[in-house]
Amino acid sequence: MPADTKPIVYKKSRGILLDSLPYLHLGIGALLLICYVGIMVIMVLQPDGRVSRMLPSLLKTLATEYYVEVLLLLFFFLIGPHIWRRNRAFGRLLDMESRFPEWLVDVAEAKDAGMTLAQAVYSTASSNYSALTKEVQRMSTEISWGRSFERVLADFAIRSKSKFIASTIYTIIAASRAGGEITTTIRSAAEAADKRQTIRKEQSAGMKQYVYMSYFSFMIFIGVVYIVYTSFLKDLGKLSVGGLGFSAAAPKEISESAEAAKLAHYRFVIKMLMIESAVGGGLYAGGLEKGSAFAGLKHAILLLAVAYAGLFLTFGGSIV
Repeated sequence: MPADTKPIVYKKSRGILLDSLPYLHLGIGALLLICYVGIMVIMVLQPDGRVSRMLPSLLKTLATEYYVEVLLLLFFFLIGPHIWRRNRAFGRLLDMESRFPEWLVDVAEAKDAGMTLAQAVYSTASSNYSALTKEVQRMSTEISWGRSFERVLADFAIRSKSKFIASTIYTIIAASRAGGEITTTIRSAAEAADKRQTIRKEQSAGMKQYVYMSYFSFMIFIGVVYIVYTSFLKDLGKLSVGGLGFSAAAPKEISESAEAAKLAHYRFVIKMLMIESAVGGGLYAGGLEKGSAFAGLKHAILLLAVAYAGLFLTFGGSIV
């Protein structure tokens, strides 16, 4: 296979330390998670054992009462940077697609001025296209090396990782090979790309109300949980204790202990529902707003923070 048929791929090194940071972070996160799960197992199997007595009281509390919160923090610590990078790449892709029609119009205008297509692309290297600027400069550099115009555009289509940009580029390449008025094709592609971006913006603006509805419905969920817990579940816990077979002469502390266990179980179920609703609602809101679940991570974190703040206040402490 000729060497020119393969895209040129560069991997810019930031140094050994910076290049190894993702692997170092993954190793530290996995080690913390394994150690914490080990402490949880010890506290469950041998709560009064020798190892348990050696652990600090704060660590015991985190492993027995706040284990859900700690596991959530470790989970976000472990995969959070990866999701952040994916979300950043997705935002960069949207920015590239939004400036792509502008670049096509500039190429068409340069072609109308009498340049070849390769010269037209090279002439746009000094313009600012936001996230697309580096790719335009890279194409101009490759053209200055003597690579063919079609190969340079094909490599750009592969690197962009955008089906929309790739389909437009391949249409231009096919028109260039067929001959004829290539400028008309480029302008038509730019017009179609601009209409697509307009539709996307209108769709995103229209979906904003559904994102706000997700937040509003989650606030209602917290309010309903508080009302149900304070007005119904507390009394249900007392009734459940009476149905366990305790007599009227049963010790008071046993009855209170059983009631506390029932209420703790209800609070745990509420916590799980809250976490599921916050994470699921946040990811769904991101899918509605940007078309990607990765974009909903910020919504999920915000909903979790709001839920914990509200439930900690309503329950007067941890909802374990």
